[in-house]
Amino acid sequence: MSEDDGGEVPEAPAGLPDEASADLPDEAPAGLPDEAPAGLPDEASADPSEDLPGGSPYQRPPGLAGVTRFRSVALVGVSVGVIFVVALVFVLIASGGNPDSVPGTDPVASLAALPSGFLVGTTGGLAASPDGKTWSVAHLPSELVAVASSNSTAYVLTGGELRSTTDLRAFTNIAAVKGTVIGAGQDGSVDVLDGTTITHLAPDGTRSVLPAGRSQPSGILALALSPANPQTIFLGGPVSGLWRTQDGGATWQLLDRIPVQALLVDPANPQELFVGTVGGVFVSTDGGQAWAPTSLRNDVNGLSASGGRIYAVGSDRLIYVSTDGVNGWSQVSAS
Repeated sequence: MSEDDGGEVPEAPAGLPDEASADLPDEAPAGLPDEAPAGLPDEASADPSEDLPGGSPYQRPPGLAGVTRFRSVALVGVSVGVIFVVALVFVLIASGGNPDSVPGTDPVASLAALPSGFLVGTTGGLAASPDGKTWSVAHLPSELVAVASSNSTAYVLTGGELRSTTDLRAFTNIAAVKGTVIGAGQDGSVDVLDGTTITHLAPDGTRSVLPAGRSQPSGILALALSPANPQTIFLGGPVSGLWRTQDGGATWQLLDRIPVQALLVDPANPQELFVGTVGGVFVSTDGGQAWAPTSLRNDVNGLSASGGRIYAVGSDRLIYVSTDGVNGWSQVSAS
């Protein structure tokens, strides 16, 4: 009861504890009203399922039920909104923040470009796309996958098996061979690097083992064959730099300490080399003796050529294209 109701506020009964947490008396104090006073604020926190001391049930003030229901619905709406935003952020992170990016979060290891599309090998599997914009995960073991291409054929090395494809859908077993990096020749041959050796698979299936010269080069991430002579092989790594053999691996020469992450020899010009680095793509027009930066300055982990164009993929998981590999680099989805 309040002074506005015309009565005096009763004094606290003798012996009533000062703190609300103390035990209430067994009987209701004298003067306690049977019903909640008029004007009880909306934020009353009493539980309507509980009875007040003295056995009088608590009466919810008019309109309080609607307010509480509205707040509950609002809280549920906010919760759903938060969950949606978190899920959206997770999807964007997983896809590199761009709907055209290669799906997944495993680091990109290599790129194979074909007239029919693209293959991207990662440290956790293989992704395929017909246009560099829409992607799907190929049904291969989730492990390190190395890819390379030549002409209209792409090669995939995973799980100790080398396979080939021309349409990104059907894969043909070529040979059982172990390795971590592969390169494809214009004549249909494939080289597979495994530790200190290179397994050379000729177009007719003949297999030979070449020394990889690993007494010097180490930490190799890229391998490329000269289109003019399959006996000329290039190996590159971020620490070891770029190495070349012109006699099938018998001897190796250090060309440059450039930190190689990806490597490509222009199919139309054996003297033109491209390397992908953390600072972008660099080009050499003299067989690897001197280097110049191109207009693509992104972190690049894979390089490939198809249809007279040069393609690149990097840590942003997007495919880039250039007609000459030097200027005019642009994202495939925007070209």
